Amino acid sequence: MLRAFSSEILFLTRVFAAILMISCGTSESNSTSSDTADVASAELPNECGEIGPEGCCSGSTLFWCDNGVLKEAKCAATPLCGWNSFTSSYDCGTDGAAEPTGTFPWACSGSTSVPLDIVEGDVPLTDAKEGDLNDVEEVKVPSDLTGDQEIGLGSDVSADAKSEVFGLDIEPETSETDWACTPDCTTADGTTKVCGSDGCGGSCGSCPPGIPCIDGQCPCDAEAGCVWNECGPDGCGGYCGSGNPATEGCYGDEVCQNGICQDVCIPNCGGKQCGPDGCYGSCGTCPCFGCPPGAISCEWGLCQVPVSCDCKCIFDCFDTCPDGDQACFQNCVNSATIEAQMAYNTMMVCLDQAGYWDCNEDDDECQSDAWDACMDEYYECFHGDLSCADMYNCLMDCPAGDSDCTSDCYANGSVDALYTWADFTDCLKATGYYDCPAYDDLCKDAALGSCDAQFNACLSG
Repeated sequence: MLRAFSSEILFLTRVFAAILMISCGTSESNSTSSDTADVASAELPNECGEIGPEGCCSGSTLFWCDNGVLKEAKCAATPLCGWNSFTSSYDCGTDGAAEPTGTFPWACSGSTSVPLDIVEGDVPLTDAKEGDLNDVEEVKVPSDLTGDQEIGLGSDVSADAKSEVFGLDIEPETSETDWACTPDCTTADGTTKVCGSDGCGGSCGSCPPGIPCIDGQCPCDAEAGCVWNECGPDGCGGYCGSGNPATEGCYGDEVCQNGICQDVCIPNCGGKQCGPDGCYGSCGTCPCFGCPPGAISCEWGLCQVPVSCDCKCIFDCFDTCPDGDQACFQNCVNSATIEAQMAYNTMMVCLDQAGYWDCNEDDDECQSDAWDACMDEYYECFHGDLSCADMYNCLMDCPAGDSDCTSDCYANGSVDALYTWADFTDCLKATGYYDCPAYDDLCKDAALGSCDAQFNACLSG
């Protein structure tokens, strides 16, 4: 809604007030034509106070400043008074929200002219008489306008009387209570709003992260949030599954683990030095304290010395060497099989040609690009005999954030498994899975759903 301008009415009112002041001045016999000229040429004062052209709201009334003149419009018939992003100003017919950056406050404040009585609350139009129009006790109204009658312009005169004198539609002065804004969190059809503006610069609430507020409600598809999970948060404030909310939708003594309801798990590391504990945890990694020298391979829960060192064994051996001990590093390479040494050398040559060794130590992007150019050589060196499905299950058993565990899972996958898994992760990158916020399950589920073919290929491999 565009603002309703009343410049003509205000101008006529001021001109007529000036005429009345001149009329009162003619009772002095020494009045000159220069006095009249001073009155006619006086500049109108700025009555807006701190209110600018952007405007502000007071209840359902809109105020704004137009070239030093304070304007107002009633928004009761076209609620609400709020920020209009198209006009970059406050206006009627909006959702009642405040200007989003906080630069222009919603509520009017700091102006002594609000509410404004355009006659008795104004300041002098000229320097011909000190004080304002309230100082005039009696004004003689010319008979050719409203008849030969006298009327005071003091505060005891009603707006209706002034309206009759001036022939203008002047609204009565607004009381302080009329300006109070009552928050309203009810929609037009009577539905209670759970989000959005309350019409007074406040809020009726907010939606969960990733859920937009539409018509005062937070639309959410709980089913979409549970496509991959039988328990856990559904992204809409509830839980997948119909079980106990205290166990995130599971029944009885079950607990929710990675979206699956499972019995309470008791870790089992009896007699183990390494490997998973059966409850998404780890019993340790190799090499370990008290293990035999060179026992760097985890086999069936024990750290053991490899019978024959393959290519990935060379790097495991590197981890046991003191920093900068080149003799130890060379012994690790020499202890590997001929095939392993060839795979190792091939990968090192590829990384050299890809510029890996020229990258700055903190330049992750440069190093990642070099590794991407040598993935074929990497897979030939770092592989085992696990299928893609077994490698996936291994990854699911790793504790959150345990990079050693996940590295072992990848290193034990077969070449085919690594390529199949790479197809799946490349699809996730393309669909934006890794760009989703950590809390946005809907975003992640949508990306995962687009990669069903690649994921199923892994599980069946």
